[in-house]
Amino acid sequence: MATFLKYLIYIFILAALYIVGKGIYDGSITSDTTVGEVVSQVDKGTGTMAKNAAGTVGRAVEQLEEKGRK
Repeated sequence: MATFLKYLIYIFILAALYIVGKGIYDGSITSDTTVGEVVSQVDKGTGTMAKNAAGTVGRAVEQLEEKGRK
């Protein structure tokens, strides 16, 4: 169980780093951006990524269920 939690934390850290890097590259995070704004962007970005992942998993499960019915 501890290993699962460790990898889950690693995934969240990588997602946060990705979102911050993307913000810097896109220009929405500059030297004038406050920490609160960055945290807000990371929060919104991780929420979007989680929703996209949940949708993808849901579609994959539906496809597997349909294959099992055939």
